[in-house]
Amino acid sequence: MISIFLVDNKLSREGLLALIENRRNGFIVVGEAASSAEAFYKLESLKPDLVLTGIDTPTVNGIELARQVKNISPETKVIIFSSKSDEASVLTALRAGARGYVLKTDSFESLENALNKVSSGRYYLSEDVVDKVIGMHYQGDGKAETLTDREKEVLSLVKDGLTNMEIARQLDISHRTAEVHRFRAMKKLNLHSQTEVMRYFLNEAEPIAAGAR
Repeated sequence: MISIFLVDNKLSREGLLALIENRRNGFIVVGEAASSAEAFYKLESLKPDLVLTGIDTPTVNGIELARQVKNISPETKVIIFSSKSDEASVLTALRAGARGYVLKTDSFESLENALNKVSSGRYYLSEDVVDKVIGMHYQGDGKAETLTDREKEVLSLVKDGLTNMEIARQLDISHRTAEVHRFRAMKKLNLHSQTEVMRYFLNEAEPIAAGAR
């Protein structure tokens, strides 16, 4: 069982709790909080696998929570559950340490996908915000301008941790074609792993030295 801690207003928490428990999908809610302060207190003893937190209420600061969770419970991963889809909110959350960003307008299947991916150590971004984040980082980047549209699509899926086979299925292309696009895109940007791809999009890392592994 993957343990989840919910931090949001009462209505959101009740809805999430019902969805998660009714699906019987390998997740269990082990605690809840209506404020960041309450969450800090409870997380120190519970140390759940995942924290699913809002950022839209006066008492819940999911960004600060994401920053502090690393100190309170280093193994706990944070997913932001928000109505905000602007680039600034998404990037601020990810830079604070969140591993996922899901919109409140997404389907439960999308949320479930995020829970599965983040709990397994990968990143997840709502499809509705991916284009905004990627588009912002492509602007003015000389290397990125050499990417084809298909290579950009593939790279966005690499960022989410998809394998070549999963990318092929999602884009309705052959496994070999997905592999080639992935190789070319990452070679153009001198990236060698999903982590480096995510860091590229977040613009946190210094330029990676040629040939570095």
